[in-house]
Amino acid sequence: MLLIPAAISSPEELPSIFTSITLTLLFLIVAIISGVISIIGFYFFYKSLGKLAEVSGEGLFKTSGLTLLGGSIVSFIGLLTTIILIEILIALIGGLAVLIGFILLAIAFYKLKPPQIQPPSTTVAT
Repeated sequence: MLLIPAAISSPEELPSIFTSITLTLLFLIVAIISGVISIIGFYFFYKSLGKLAEVSGEGLFKTSGLTLLGGSIVSFIGLLTTIILIEILIALIGGLAVLIGFILLAIAFYKLKPPQIQPPSTTVAT
């Protein structure tokens, strides 16, 4: 939330106004950097879950990775709109999507089948 007063009544108020604007901009910069890092991290998570889906044959891994990536992007957009437009509902929807993605991931791990262990073949060398 940007704190810009409509009128300044005295010169003593200037330092507190600049401090609040500086802190708001600092918070915005940190929020943008952390959001971008989060999206990059979830992108690599999505790619690794895609490979896991290919190897295991369980498509729910890829779905959960896509849900996690989409949830992080929506959360980032929601965070930016919360700072600028005071709109927190989008951030909550993104957080809910991330939670659903982790639930899908747990279900996918639960649905994995154990690998088939083949008994060692006993051949007699002559």
